[in-house]
Amino acid sequence: LVGAIALSRFRTVDVERDGIDCLAAELLPGWYEDWVVLAQERHRQVRVHALEQISRDLSVSGQHLRAIETALIAVEADPLRESSNRTLVEAFLDEGNRTEALRHFTTYCALLDRELGLVPSPELVALVATPCGDPAARTQGGGSLRA
Repeated sequence: LVGAIALSRFRTVDVERDGIDCLAAELLPGWYEDWVVLAQERHRQVRVHALEQISRDLSVSGQHLRAIETALIAVEADPLRESSNRTLVEAFLDEGNRTEALRHFTTYCALLDRELGLVPSPELVALVATPCGDPAARTQGGGSLRA
């Protein structure tokens, strides 16, 4: 219930910067008692989901810088979390900044490989896939990199 209230409270596009900054904070950092660890994980999940949704809402409303900043906070909270990284890539694409989207995707791929020996999901790869060998597709706006 607390998570649902937090998400609905911060879901509005007209979010104050203090609200986003509040979501950037960890719960009781440095505490390791069992009950605290569970509460920290619950808080982390709620805040990262909220940050991802806020970023998407800000992108839809054309507030691209704030969307990118918010997605970056989500990525900082969990650098290996694909949904946060996908949200950031989408924010860059919504802004029309395909180079930044590809740059972040490449950085994320290297981190994922180095830390876990994994590759991104086909859905994330499809967001940035471009038919580099097809000049017609490049000049006609083809490929999956949103223009």
